[in-house]
Amino acid sequence: MKLKLFFYIFCLTFFSVVLADSPKPFTSIPCNALGNIGLVYEVQVGAEKIRVPFALFLPKNYEVDKNRHWPMIFYLIGVGNQGTDLIGPTGVFEHGPNGETSRTPAMMKNLPFILCAPQTNRGWDPIMLKAITSLVKVLPDSYRVDRDRITLTG
Repeated sequence: MKLKLFFYIFCLTFFSVVLADSPKPFTSIPCNALGNIGLVYEVQVGAEKIRVPFALFLPKNYEVDKNRHWPMIFYLIGVGNQGTDLIGPTGVFEHGPNGETSRTPAMMKNLPFILCAPQTNRGWDPIMLKAITSLVKVLPDSYRVDRDRITLTG
């Protein structure tokens, strides 16, 4: 009986340590746009390791209600905003919804959704689209995204 209990405690401890040390799917990068977080998602697509920088805007009350799941708008940038660092003249904050929220702080107070803007430096080729599809699938694992209310636009 004591051996079973010891084994049970050992397994719980081992798996809690292994799970606690698992890598996070995103790494932080600089983002100078008010209200946005700069992140990078790396994913293996076939033989290529794809790096996807993206800006993430979380609504004002995101931290208040820990049980609420938010709709998400996923904005694919245009060809003029290609790059790797989110900022600058080709960054994701020049046009589109992320540009509007970064230039209009009053707008950020009322947005009832998560806003994600990934950036590409290779266009939206099939490999990059697979990486983006993967990003859409993993974001709800780390952020409270309502999986039934994800809108893709560009």
